[in-house]
Amino acid sequence: MSFLLQEDYSKIIEKAISLEADKIGYFFYSEYQRVKESNLDFVDSLRKTIVNLEIRYNDEKEKKIVEQCEKEMRVKGFVETDYRNIIDWEEVSFWYYSGKVFFEFNFYWKENQYLRFTISTLNKLKIGLDKFNEMITDIDVNEQKTIENNNLNKIKWKGTPAQFCYVIDLLINKGYIEQPTPKGERSARILLEHFEIENHNPSIESMGKILHKDIDQIKNIDHRKLFQKIPHRNDLDK
Repeated sequence: MSFLLQEDYSKIIEKAISLEADKIGYFFYSEYQRVKESNLDFVDSLRKTIVNLEIRYNDEKEKKIVEQCEKEMRVKGFVETDYRNIIDWEEVSFWYYSGKVFFEFNFYWKENQYLRFTISTLNKLKIGLDKFNEMITDIDVNEQKTIENNNLNKIKWKGTPAQFCYVIDLLINKGYIEQPTPKGERSARILLEHFEIENHNPSIESMGKILHKDIDQIKNIDHRKLFQKIPHRNDLDK
């Protein structure tokens, strides 16, 4: 499973737009299930994508209001007109393309590269997101209970958190294990689901600050040298 980029979230939104409001939440959940192991920030990133889309929508809407008011003033001679009151914005069509909304349609875009977008579309995305959040909340509660019940089944690490992080990165760099995710905090969350650090209770945030970073987690140089004696996996094949 790959790490999602912003454009990937935009594509998820694009697929959701074509669905009925009551199905969008389930679609978001299916995407979450598909990628959650390598994208622990999926829920927050999806929410931010929709929030940014709403901001863009409102910005473009305000620009259009100003343009229309200025046009009316030129035609009628500085007569004040508030288009917020005389335009039915529920029916005004925007164009969704590459994660953004536009008022003007660019005819150079191919037909399958854009979608008609109205405020009703935005509202049903938000309804779908709310439903998705409810589903996630219910599942998180159940998963937390499962984790608490399975704590005794975790692998116990008898060293310090710093030593643990150092060994994990050492094994990654020497070719024995694959790096869980590009970000230290995301990897820490995954590792702490399977490991218990004996006599310590490190947080995801504290471990994330030293995992996958170009720093020396172990301050004692002699201790680092001892750990470094582990051979690279490629050297064992020679």
